[in-house]
Amino acid sequence: MQDEVLDNFIKNNFNKVKIKELLQDASKRKYYRIKSNNKSFILLDSRAELKQFYDLLKIYEIIKDINISIPKIFNYDSNACMMILEDFGDNRFDKFINNPEYTSHLLKIAVDCLIVLKNSIKIKKNSYIQTYNIDFFKSELSEFVDWYIPFINKKNIDKKYKDDFYNIWEKKFYEIKLNSDSFVHRDYFCNNLFHLPSRNDHLKCGIIDYQGALLGDSVLDIVSLFEDSRRIINNNNKIELINNYLNKTQQIKQIDDFQLKYDFFGASRQTRILGRWVKLFKLNNKKEYLKYINTTWFWLEKNLNNPFLKEINSLYQDLVPIKKRKYEN
Repeated sequence: MQDEVLDNFIKNNFNKVKIKELLQDASKRKYYRIKSNNKSFILLDSRAELKQFYDLLKIYEIIKDINISIPKIFNYDSNACMMILEDFGDNRFDKFINNPEYTSHLLKIAVDCLIVLKNSIKIKKNSYIQTYNIDFFKSELSEFVDWYIPFINKKNIDKKYKDDFYNIWEKKFYEIKLNSDSFVHRDYFCNNLFHLPSRNDHLKCGIIDYQGALLGDSVLDIVSLFEDSRRIINNNNKIELINNYLNKTQQIKQIDDFQLKYDFFGASRQTRILGRWVKLFKLNNKKEYLKYINTTWFWLEKNLNNPFLKEINSLYQDLVPIKKRKYEN
């Protein structure tokens, strides 16, 4: 049964409607599909995630005029933390990405969108978008320490290992050459991308859930696109697509640095997400998240093979021996 605040917001924006709540994954936000006068809209109820609502509005102002496809915001109520959005339909990338017929096409238009974002947005560091830094980095890694390790070992991590863990990662963070000059979505992967076949070229890729965007290194979104922690995406054109991205964003001369950062942030991302799966399982009682642990380890082990990450790889051998890495249902 709908509550009074939601009912009033709907009445203020529509006459006769059909409403259906949409299933959500890890978010506390609620989404509804509204049908009114033969048109379809998305209603976002973000009362359970206030910060995300206001962040979404701020980031929208930065990217709304860029030549990419994001849902238009038709109306919103700052007090109720609700908004009416354009409906991108049901063709989310994850429904098609494992079909070889679609994979290369979908990833290409997703990369083309990143090229447009990289070349179109020039953000000053004093703007109202935050810059990715060591504090964000360590906060993300903490999910591995706080949730995954206790889940695997049935006890909290020893202080020595915890100190070593953060010290090694921080040391490597400052050794790489970060370029914190790009708009970074931070969760640019299949579940946040929609196929919009009626549009042209890269505009066929619709982008949602950008409220966590930061100013950071462009490699972050490339990693999250190609190394999806939920699935192993087979794409023979991966190198070609990445090289095309580097060429068109004037980064091809730094290709070696880019590859090093790719493995570094790939490893840190998968490390964080191992903790995230356990956290979602524990907090929401959803065991299905644990099935992604094996895929996450697949990508993490690949990244850790980079010689630059030798110290981290060695520490992980002690923290989580290979025999403990596979999750058995």
